[in-house]
Amino acid sequence: MEAGAVLGGRYRLTRRVGQGGMGEVWAADDMELRRRVAVKIVVAGQGTSTVLTDRLRREAENAAQLQHPGITVVHDIGVHEGQPFFVMELLNGTDFAAILAQNRQGLPIERVLETGAAVADALGYAHRRGVVHRDIKPANLMELAEDGVKICDFGISRSMDATGHLTAAAGMMATPAYTAPEQYEGRPADARTDLYAFGCTLYALLVGVPPFGGDTLPALMHQHLTINPVPPSQRRGGVPAELDWIVLGLLAKNPAERLSSAEDVARRLRALVGAAPRMEAQYAPVPPQYAQPVPVAHGAPPPPMGGPPAPGYGPGMGVGQPRPPMSPPPGAAPRAAGRRAFLIGGLVLVGGAAAAGGVYLTTDIFRRSPDRTLSGHTDHVNSVVFSPDGKTLASGGKDGTVRLWDVAAERPVAVLDDYRDQVEAVAYSPDGRLLAAGGMGGAVQLWDTATRRGAGALKRDAFQVLSLAFSPNGKILAAGGDVDATAELWNMTNRRVIGGVGNTAYAAESLAFSPDGRILATAGSRAPLILFDVASRRRITELDGHGDGTFGVAFSPDGKTLASGGGDHKVRLWSVAAKRMTSEYSKSANWVKAVAYSADGKHLAAGDADGTTWVWDLATNEATEFKVRVMGVESVAFSPDGKTLATGHIDNKVRLWQVSS
Repeated sequence: MEAGAVLGGRYRLTRRVGQGGMGEVWAADDMELRRRVAVKIVVAGQGTSTVLTDRLRREAENAAQLQHPGITVVHDIGVHEGQPFFVMELLNGTDFAAILAQNRQGLPIERVLETGAAVADALGYAHRRGVVHRDIKPANLMELAEDGVKICDFGISRSMDATGHLTAAAGMMATPAYTAPEQYEGRPADARTDLYAFGCTLYALLVGVPPFGGDTLPALMHQHLTINPVPPSQRRGGVPAELDWIVLGLLAKNPAERLSSAEDVARRLRALVGAAPRMEAQYAPVPPQYAQPVPVAHGAPPPPMGGPPAPGYGPGMGVGQPRPPMSPPPGAAPRAAGRRAFLIGGLVLVGGAAAAGGVYLTTDIFRRSPDRTLSGHTDHVNSVVFSPDGKTLASGGKDGTVRLWDVAAERPVAVLDDYRDQVEAVAYSPDGRLLAAGGMGGAVQLWDTATRRGAGALKRDAFQVLSLAFSPNGKILAAGGDVDATAELWNMTNRRVIGGVGNTAYAAESLAFSPDGRILATAGSRAPLILFDVASRRRITELDGHGDGTFGVAFSPDGKTLASGGGDHKVRLWSVAAKRMTSEYSKSANWVKAVAYSADGKHLAAGDADGTTWVWDLATNEATEFKVRVMGVESVAFSPDGKTLATGHIDNKVRLWQVSS
């Protein structure tokens, strides 16, 4: 199918957004009702066309029955040149497969509970109407940009009372890592099949991967049929034991032994929200020895909701087998402190921090909701930056555009689409006359901010820009990325390369000039935190970094402290003079992707991959949590007056937050 094709005399295809075993999914314009929709079409030439056509018709019939806020809405059904299609709402959000790709250790438990309860509610609704999804997995769950979650693609669903050869034709259309034992055995699927896949999905959300892994279909099949999964609490600390029992109850090999219904699962999950400490005290995690081949005998029914597991209860445990012994919850042992470190909540303060110019951070958290949201990008917002006068905000996105926003009016004023590929970084010159953008397009594009017209490009071979920064006097532009050095320095007077700092072994995904312009700090996912002398382009020192990658660096306005954020979920503060870490904050539950100081030095901000931005008031030692229910803060920037914080997110949005002055 081609872009521009009109289906049913009404739906004009604009761009392909997905392709799977059944066909293609396109974004389209509904010319009659003037709205954006998604259109799913059978792709000609795939397999047995009659079977595929019948399956798509059945899919549309089943999905059209479902009108629930947690399920994608089907608007219309039609046929185009012999190919059936149906029209559904076009969702704006991120699927959980993408979310897990950046949360490889799993999501915060509270978030898993809330998401799981919402999905279970929607599944219960579908099951009451006789519809089975048959392919529940993270990729088919969408977290919406404006909050909430929806089940997508009832693409291999069928009515429970359906008959005929469709069952056999569709029998193994599910995703192997989330496929129930009865599907592997070719037995009929029902609501309990969805519950098993949902159990695999909850497991993945908790620990980052599904319960079973393998490189081949036979290996996965063997595990789903014969091996009990390791309890989530044995792969991740802090998982309440009752949540262990729910997940394992969903993963029982025998469908008759699984939890009774999706509604029951929703109630159990919702009862745990906010109660994790209590549940950890009441229930013991299942010991790892229960991850073994399934016994011949099967377990007793699940315990009543809200009560402790009944004696002998446990998925795959034989009738009459003893309940796993009680044991202290994971992480109960006291944590040892070294190097004169003092543990206060999630914060480690290393002795001598104050003397070295560090900052003491506290765990007093004040949670805030988003103040303003700017919409316009059609893909991830990778970078945000305020103009020096604070009137304009520039944002660069994966959609290949740089967008300019009037901060006071909270509206877009221009879209700069000169760049030919996704934009990874944007930067204003200190005088505000130039705006620079770089990314996957092999160059740095410059614009005159007065005319908003192109002002040239800085081109290099094999040059992918991941970060940009002007020196404080505006004479040098540093660019980090896929270059022949850690970072490349450009003379902005003659637009020529001065030279590189570092070497090709490390790509600077983040960089920052010191306030006096003498030092350049660089960091990356596979790179240490390095300080370079700008004049000589020689390395000053290499700091320990974050081990799992350093993604954000920023100098304090007085130049005495360097802040960094990394893949170890921490923000670290370094004394530039002493060249050592002075303090560390570990409250974040995910990668810290970006850090920034306010111009007055009163606040430090850090954005993480879980959608949370942390702002510390450095005078009062209080922290504010700016939270949205979307994953991924890619960039943070303070307005020049320090009163507004801008954040760029992977849900295609820019958000503005009011910072207490």
